[in-house]
Amino acid sequence: MANVRTSGNREGVRGLRKRVVRLMRQRGLAGVHRRRLRGLTGRDPEATSAPELVHCQFRVSAPNRLWAADIPSDHGSQYTSLAFGRRLEEAGILRSMGTVGDAFDSAVAKSFWEWVPDLRLRKAEKASS
Repeated sequence: MANVRTSGNREGVRGLRKRVVRLMRQRGLAGVHRRRLRGLTGRDPEATSAPELVHCQFRVSAPNRLWAADIPSDHGSQYTSLAFGRRLEEAGILRSMGTVGDAFDSAVAKSFWEWVPDLRLRKAEKASS
């Protein structure tokens, strides 16, 4: 519907939004949503949560002492699964889960991923000069 409205507005057609909605409804049509609606993974009530080991204290004494990851389902079934827990144990990694819905838990990982495109851009600029 937005594309029809946009092109109609460019051509000077007024009052198009309600007309488009009415005509689409009459024909049983619905607009296409580009964004996927994602359901969140639910927390398994039977699963045990890992303890909160970090407590948002991201200063470490040496490299490779603390890794941050932004896993949207950090209390979901994938993160609390036995298979994932076993794999972490095999690798010698302690799992830590922050509180549900706490934006600060993943702030370090998110800020890192915001920085990566800038690094790529700088690298590309350096290579071209």
